[in-house]
Amino acid sequence: RSAFSTYQDHYRYLDVSPVALLKTSSSCPYHCAFCYGRELNCGTYCQRDLEKIIEELETIPCGNIQIADDDFLYDVPRLKEFMRLLRERNIKKNFICYGRSDFIAVHEDLIRELAEAGFRYIMVGLEAVSDSFLDSYQKHSSQSLNIKTIRMLQKYSIHLVGLFIIDSRFKKEDFRNMRRFIHTHRITYTGVSIFTPIPGTALFNEYRDRLTTENCEKWDFMHLVVKPECMSRFHFYFEYYLLVMDLFRIAQKAGIYSFLRLEDYKNIFLKLLFTDSFKHRTRRQFFILACQQKPADDQRYKFRHRHDGPDSGNAESDRQKEHENSVYHHPPHHADEQGVSRLHHGLEIGAVQDIKAHGEEGQEIDPHGRNRHGQDLRRRLHEGRGHQGRQKKADS
Repeated sequence: RSAFSTYQDHYRYLDVSPVALLKTSSSCPYHCAFCYGRELNCGTYCQRDLEKIIEELETIPCGNIQIADDDFLYDVPRLKEFMRLLRERNIKKNFICYGRSDFIAVHEDLIRELAEAGFRYIMVGLEAVSDSFLDSYQKHSSQSLNIKTIRMLQKYSIHLVGLFIIDSRFKKEDFRNMRRFIHTHRITYTGVSIFTPIPGTALFNEYRDRLTTENCEKWDFMHLVVKPECMSRFHFYFEYYLLVMDLFRIAQKAGIYSFLRLEDYKNIFLKLLFTDSFKHRTRRQFFILACQQKPADDQRYKFRHRHDGPDSGNAESDRQKEHENSVYHHPPHHADEQGVSRLHHGLEIGAVQDIKAHGEEGQEIDPHGRNRHGQDLRRRLHEGRGHQGRQKKADS
């Protein structure tokens, strides 16, 4: 742990810093269809000796410990022995761990003891807000168990970190239902990941033929790697953006993410929304900004038309044509904030042009980005006013 001792101020989990990692088991005893945890350690779940774990704990010069097991809350006798040894050795630390709702909901006495032993955060894979999605993940849990878990952890002042999956089968109302569930049950700490079929999992073979990319950089749970079934990529990312921004604001109001800037998150997700969604619109002609800046006295951007025609038979000529007609021109990495802002504004214009020409939902959009109902797409994106207003009305 020499690196931790030297740089422990850089080790953080949410608003907890510094925090040290501790591993007490390998692999996972459960079989969730989407998770790769079971495949670790060659699929064999094994636990470390508790005495050795306690000895290691005593040597860690940090008051916050994140237990990095895929699921620490599993073996009841082992958990009770762990807490007995903590009391016996007079070890007083704050703990963070993973747990399952179907375990937590039926072990209230144990959860109370964990709270007394110093467990302050429990990360729980709630995954979904409907039983149909939970069943498809082979989660062996339910919405009622999730709700019982939320209330129990709140009762004993343990912070719940709710982890959710944004499924590729989501419709617009599914995004709304997840947001409503989080608001209703006052879940402050949340993590939302786009469904990603990981190699080795039960769902990977099912989705193998539907993968849209093999670029490993996209397999980060923030990008779509399979085509959405009920929405366009753009509208899927748009709803994802609204959800994440709302959850970020909830956390910031509670003082959780004071070390992060909302503007930085906006920039990340705007780039995701307006680049990744369009890159997959193959075999289609559309306009999008090339983001090539003119000289300083003329800061206009230039559109380019995508070439999707047949090959000429001359490889060198085709490569040159592809280069000349390339849709995606990225700004330099050293672009300042003003440049990034101009980039996003320009990408929005390109998005409006594309939607106007190829509205996937048959919407007519005027040159100012408004649909036939007068809703301004760009204003809604930046401010979320229409979305928030409808949500407030629904919640009331």
